[in-house]
Amino acid sequence: MPKFVTPVDNAAVAEVRREVEAVFGSVVPVVEALSPAPELLVPAWNLLRGRERALVDGDPGSPGAVVALHFFGRMAAVLLDDPGAVAKAPAIEHWPEDGTPLRDAALLGGHLLTEPAREAVHEAVTRGVPLPGDLPPADRRGAALAVLAARDPERITEDEVAAWRGDTYTDHCLVHLFAFGVITAVEADRAPS
Repeated sequence: MPKFVTPVDNAAVAEVRREVEAVFGSVVPVVEALSPAPELLVPAWNLLRGRERALVDGDPGSPGAVVALHFFGRMAAVLLDDPGAVAKAPAIEHWPEDGTPLRDAALLGGHLLTEPAREAVHEAVTRGVPLPGDLPPADRRGAALAVLAARDPERITEDEVAAWRGDTYTDHCLVHLFAFGVITAVEADRAPS
């Protein structure tokens, strides 16, 4: 079951659930975990839809499907108590054009942070540098969650999530913040060209 968020239902999520169940025989837990943010769930699933047979056969197929596997796998590690065995996805050699809607949706989570905090997350994820000490506390909490989602998701605690959320942020916001960290890591970890 998801941690930190409560699954929701709406038309877009219901359609993804139906399609996932038709392919996998049940709803994959990461779909429930991403349901508070259908604008992330739908483009990620769209990268995989149409390639179901290849996935069942263990071949991720197109570069877009590989991006989606990385995204789903990393988000599962963040949002599920037991992410289970996540298949190691092949390296991403270039960002596929059909991956742009997912990338753009995930990067929107960075707008929950100030520009200095977004830049700090990028530097921490891509270069491994610590977050700067001069970030305001609210920004530091959000940036730390994004970096942990990217690089060390098992260290994220309920207390850290609650401290960032306060009375302001919803499950929708939290999923987007995590997605910002995850997509930053997915881009940073591309195979050298």
